Amino acid sequence: SKEVNLEDYPSQMIIAPASLSDFNISYHNSRTNAVKNINLSSDITHYTATPASQIWLKFVNKTTGCYIIKKLSVTIYSTPKAQDIFPEVCDETDGKLDGNYIIPNLDIYKNQIITGESNLELLYTFSYYNNMADANAKNANTISPTNYTFNETNLESGPYPDPDCYTHTIFARIDKQDNTGCFSVVAISFQINKKVAVHAEQPEILNCDESDNDGKSNFDLTTVQDQISTTLGVSFKYYPTKDDAQN
Repeated sequence: SKEVNLEDYPSQMIIAPASLSDFNISYHNSRTNAVKNINLSSDITHYTATPASQIWLKFVNKTTGCYIIKKLSVTIYSTPKAQDIFPEVCDETDGKLDGNYIIPNLDIYKNQIITGESNLELLYTFSYYNNMADANAKNANTISPTNYTFNETNLESGPYPDPDCYTHTIFARIDKQDNTGCFSVVAISFQINKKVAVHAEQPEILNCDESDNDGKSNFDLTTVQDQISTTLGVSFKYYPTKDDAQN
């Protein structure tokens, strides 16, 4: 079903040289009721239309009193079955722990926004916006899908999935390519895994050589974890080089 304003349609049913102002217009649920002047009881400006709806319009000429009755056919096209998504994003999307978040291509989320369908490129056109109003208007304020970048100043706290979670939300508009004009707008709400706060000063571990003087000694790396970071819920892994750790 779809809510429509029936007053939007009479102008599409008048052929020149006639003018809409030439007629008194009434709305009915059958031809018989139109003849008998039994009007629709529903609000015609907020009418819930379905494919089974019977809508008849009666045009009465203001000068002659003659009338014509026309049926308004209802065809409801489906909108894209799209859903909001909540992808998790870490700070090191660009290989750097710098507070910048880079999404190489927003189109990678197409199959999460619309699931269970193939050949999405042939069926839909995807565009991206910073807010829902621009997406609904389909204006020029689009976001380029490649290398979409935001930083910590663009983050908002909660409420999904909890108030301590940071998010950044943009909107995807999905237009059907069948010329029906049907579209959907959904949110892409990035769930941000912020970089771990670490102390600026790098810790050192000092230890003496063992008695065999072979230049080797055993170190317990866990003893300096609190000197690296005291952030709750952080786990540590150790690598021989910075490149290994980042990769």
